[in-house]
Amino acid sequence: MNFLSNLAQNIQKETGVDVAGLAQEALGEVLDVPSGGAQHQQEEKSDRPPFGSRALDGKRRALLVGINYIGQNPGELRGCINDVASIKGWLLQQGFSEEEMKVLTDDHAEGSPERPTGDNLRAGMRWLVENAKEGDVLFMHYSGHGGQMPDDSGDEEDGMDETLIPVDFQQKGMIRDDEVYDILVKSLPQGTRLVCLFDCCHSGTALDLPFVFKATAENCKNWWDGIPSMVQNMKWDFQNAKSLIKNGLDLGKVIMRNVQNMKKGEAEGGSDEARFERTSKVEAMCEALMISGCADHQTSADVASVKDFKLPDTCGPGGAGGACTNALLQALGEKPKEEMSFIELLDRMRKILAEKGFDQVPQLSASVQVPLDHKVSDLL
Repeated sequence: MNFLSNLAQNIQKETGVDVAGLAQEALGEVLDVPSGGAQHQQEEKSDRPPFGSRALDGKRRALLVGINYIGQNPGELRGCINDVASIKGWLLQQGFSEEEMKVLTDDHAEGSPERPTGDNLRAGMRWLVENAKEGDVLFMHYSGHGGQMPDDSGDEEDGMDETLIPVDFQQKGMIRDDEVYDILVKSLPQGTRLVCLFDCCHSGTALDLPFVFKATAENCKNWWDGIPSMVQNMKWDFQNAKSLIKNGLDLGKVIMRNVQNMKKGEAEGGSDEARFERTSKVEAMCEALMISGCADHQTSADVASVKDFKLPDTCGPGGAGGACTNALLQALGEKPKEEMSFIELLDRMRKILAEKGFDQVPQLSASVQVPLDHKVSDLL
């Protein structure tokens, strides 16, 4: 330790870079991982039919929300409205109709029912689930800011509620995950399917679903293949010592996170069901599944250009966009959905983001333990 301390002091003396401070900051982020304590559920005993056993032959309805926070500096985003256009194009290919879609974006004027205020967002979620019946498929995409605030109900292990942030949050506040669960999940009857894609910060458990997928060594190992591309995609300024050291520490931080995930997986292993941990005792009647842009303690990136993502031609206007949304669309375009399983989709999204230098890790949560070999074609 004395050697490392002396090395850090010498580097700081020669370059003016506070290596020790940067390292402490990076390690602090790596080690700030939510502790265990969640119930590891090997088997869910329930009278409900197995996931996917009910034919999805009812209506298909979608709520799409994109918030750029136009004119709100700091905090203005660039790609969220584009994300909605991209997802809308993909949903139309899956058999959804525009008549059963509600789109909320903040390029609409004040007072418009299509502007994603807190009231309109809540109304949109209620519209999505109203009169839902067995066989219905409901889809929600949210691209915008996500946040956290102190838990006021005692149901969060980390003491924090995850939140959605409407365009008028400064006047009306944020929407807690408890409320999102109550509106979207709690009211749905057995036999309905709810699929959500939340591309926002702190979104890992933003729907408060009871089962959260945890990585195993087997499904993490392909991540390492992305390291060369990650290094290549980083901006290396060899004339700037501070930038070089920061890049090295950032790379080490990402690698250490993956090592931690692999160790968790090796310790737990087991079947598909054993790859889920039960994080709450809530019981939902519907089949709800959420893909989120990152873990609760992470942030999700808004990128200036999605041209580096290999997207189908039908996917929106290009330009700026959310890293998670576009990783999903790239993954879905690489392989027929009839051949791609849930776990393959999640793994591929994680690998795409790692290759492009992002350290956010998309998450999968559900209302029931989901057989991960189910095909994506069975999702909607």
